[in-house]
Amino acid sequence: MKIAKIFLVIAILAGAAAYARAGEGAGTPVAPGRDMELRFSTMPIQVMVGNLRAEKNMREKLRIAGYLAIKKPTTKAEINELFDFITETDKEDDGGDSLSRYAVNALSRVTDKSFTQEFAKRIKKGSLNERRAAIMMIGQFKNTDAVPDLMDILKENIDETAKTKSGFNKAYLQLTAFFALGNIGDERAVPVMLQKLGKTELGSNDAQIIARFGKKVAPQLIEIAKTSNNERTKGIAYSTIIEIKDKDTVPLLWQTLQIESDSKLRGACVGALRAMLTETTNPSRKQLADYVYLEAQTDTELFGIGYYAILFARDNKDIDYLIQVLQNAKSFRSHRIDAMIFLGDLKAQSAVPTLVETLKDTDDEVGHQAATTLEKITGRKYDGGNK
Repeated sequence: MKIAKIFLVIAILAGAAAYARAGEGAGTPVAPGRDMELRFSTMPIQVMVGNLRAEKNMREKLRIAGYLAIKKPTTKAEINELFDFITETDKEDDGGDSLSRYAVNALSRVTDKSFTQEFAKRIKKGSLNERRAAIMMIGQFKNTDAVPDLMDILKENIDETAKTKSGFNKAYLQLTAFFALGNIGDERAVPVMLQKLGKTELGSNDAQIIARFGKKVAPQLIEIAKTSNNERTKGIAYSTIIEIKDKDTVPLLWQTLQIESDSKLRGACVGALRAMLTETTNPSRKQLADYVYLEAQTDTELFGIGYYAILFARDNKDIDYLIQVLQNAKSFRSHRIDAMIFLGDLKAQSAVPTLVETLKDTDDEVGHQAATTLEKITGRKYDGGNK
């Protein structure tokens, strides 16, 4: 939802047609005539915006705005007209449903990079939605010249409780800048983005954005995971490492896996490597799986290597290993439950005796999962859990 609030594309595109077709009846949509559709589809943006300014009826404004949202600006004059309209409507009291969002959506349809400077000059000045629209497009165009300005926005101290009439605050502006920097991929932004790790409106989802930097950010993430005293920051560093898809990071991740003692950091390295390795890489996926199986025997962390050993067992259809996890009284509850889920997916008949025994487990959740898995394998209903 927070990403959608920034870009507004999905919601507006979904709503544009409905607004465009809103009739004059009591909320009942009716199809407009072909003349009206033709009129708005061919109407210049400046004329459409002029109609919006002149129209007093909000219902009619929304109809026109729906057409505006799907227009594609093709000239500098049209772009500037939309920006002016954003500034004007941001000042209006429209019950928090600013018409500026329709102009923002129209601007998001620009594809001609020759207009980059029209967006770049509005990054640091103007209304909040005006700046947000400009930042969004700078990210889309991957404009490296704007990176210093975007970094400055991330460095600002903000009042996250201060809302505008359209419901957006500077925290969302920073989020837009954060997302844009991730799209651009300029390594100059890495230090300031790492300082914001876990502190944006995206929360833990900002891991996916920082992970796009791959090799440029992997060493710093590993260092944060090793040295940070903030458990939330460490957790997001682990999550970010898992999201890395840059194959140039394989040697570093493989080395970290083998020399570090932090099980969660090692698990994060396995998570990233598991998604990148194949049978022809060095190390190969099989080498990783064999290593993980061996290390899982002494793993003591809930989200460490032991978790990935279970995933490899599922991938490799290693039923014996999954049964072993289930039988091990020292296994984490979540690991035993995952093992049973995977045994059910694999329709593992050889696991039935162990599952029947697990029905009597003193942990009700484990017993109920055993019953569910048995039904999936055998087609028969079982009672699980301590009654």
